[in-house]
Amino acid sequence: MEPAPAAAPPAFVPAPPALESDAVPAPVGQQTPGFEPTPLAVKVGIGARLGFQFQDATDPESLDDQSMDVADAEFRFSGRVHELVGFSANLIGSGKQSTSGGGGVAFEARVLDLIAEFDFTDPFHVWVGDMVVPFDRSNLSGPWGLIAWNYPLSPALLPDPLYVANPYGRDLGAMVWGDIEQGMFKYYAGVMHLDNTAERPTYNGRLMLNLLAGEPGYYNASTYYGDKNILGIGAGIQYQKDGSVVTDAAGDIIEEDDLLTFTADALAEYRIPETGTLTGEIGYYHTAGVTDSDAFFALGAFLIEQPVGIGQIQPMVRFQTFMPEGDDTESSSIDAFVNYVISKSALRVSAGFQHAELPGDAAANRIQIGVQVQQ
Repeated sequence: MEPAPAAAPPAFVPAPPALESDAVPAPVGQQTPGFEPTPLAVKVGIGARLGFQFQDATDPESLDDQSMDVADAEFRFSGRVHELVGFSANLIGSGKQSTSGGGGVAFEARVLDLIAEFDFTDPFHVWVGDMVVPFDRSNLSGPWGLIAWNYPLSPALLPDPLYVANPYGRDLGAMVWGDIEQGMFKYYAGVMHLDNTAERPTYNGRLMLNLLAGEPGYYNASTYYGDKNILGIGAGIQYQKDGSVVTDAAGDIIEEDDLLTFTADALAEYRIPETGTLTGEIGYYHTAGVTDSDAFFALGAFLIEQPVGIGQIQPMVRFQTFMPEGDDTESSSIDAFVNYVISKSALRVSAGFQHAELPGDAAANRIQIGVQVQQ
């Protein structure tokens, strides 16, 4: 069948005026009046920490063996999808030598932070997700913002962590927080540990007061390398119902109690012009549960103003002690380190010695050398 011939074009007839309801909507982003969408802006960062230690795993007092004790790489992403809504998504690849004497290295990759950030105003934010537990200054500084290479009160001194969090100091939950007068005062309150149905949630709170310069934002640091003088004090608390347990050899609970942990900390840092920056930091911890315990650390450091080569020298000494209930259970350590600070927390090298006195008249020594770089 032949196709029908095309119809002749109609005579020109002027179109009637378009009604407002017939108008084609403007593309998203061109709506008027006053619609200005927030462009998606993503910040990307990366950091790496690599450390070696000299210590014999079978004889901790001996320095005859060596191993890689830190091999971390962080990949950081953050941005805003709205002027009031942001996000953070940080990943970590972590490695550690699994055995002494040149054994293999065990690596793991995991999500470090995954946070939906509702930032309504400086004094009032609501963050939801996997995030840093705002318990003490050290955890809010992270390993990148400490003067010491290691967190205070490391596992060598403690049979159990001081507060509930994963090995990276994070937990899943919701946190309300805010800072007032650009970080002169900050508060945190929230519920966490929501991804473990076998355990109760934790209830967390922290207050921070700065008397000289503010520390705005969720995080802080434990040194500002002389950029500002700091006198900050803080206190944190964490509670977990039935969070303190004692188990038998089979893993069955034989005793349990509520877990309540309290901390108080202070940081003082002052730059002496043309001389250097003096830093002092202290932290106290009290844990109440099936058994009670106290812990304490004190740190002193001095960043010499005069450069040596491309960096500055920063000697540091730290004393730590853990004092649980019971006889012959106290442990303590002295750390003496020197940092070579090339670009503040973005690039530094650390080297030092730690001596620990452990329960049962045991002792441990180790030498550590580490480098961190981040962008």
